[in-house]
Amino acid sequence: GERSKSSAIALLSTLCLAPGGIGGSEQITSVFTHVKSILNVDDDAKMRRHVSANSKSLKLEALCLVRIMLSCKRHDATHIKNALLPILLSEICQCVQEDWYKVIAEALRVLVEVPNLMIIGSANKSEMDEVANSLYTAIEPRLSEH
Repeated sequence: GERSKSSAIALLSTLCLAPGGIGGSEQITSVFTHVKSILNVDDDAKMRRHVSANSKSLKLEALCLVRIMLSCKRHDATHIKNALLPILLSEICQCVQEDWYKVIAEALRVLVEVPNLMIIGSANKSEMDEVANSLYTAIEPRLSEH
């Protein structure tokens, strides 16, 4: 259930501080795939105009885990980059359009980490362009609101 997922996220966040972090490419890809499923949970709920507080909290915790993974220096930046771009970047960008300000703020904090990750993860020009476009598309509606 949700408590088990929350506890697993807390453990993974702590593991990021250990030497070697969460692990290599395979483990990072697995974690990002699970986080993606957590971030997508609300899609069905939005259709019913009901989003549980637990799923919002779990989404917030998952975004915090991703931010920790991106900002800590225990993982190979190339492994993080190679998993983030195809698996999770678009979902994080979509979180910027959420209704709950805490999820929006945490999603923006995650996105702040992405440009530096692209640099230290040796991204090529195509990847840099893709990321720049995704980040701009995610934040532009928020900037134009006011």
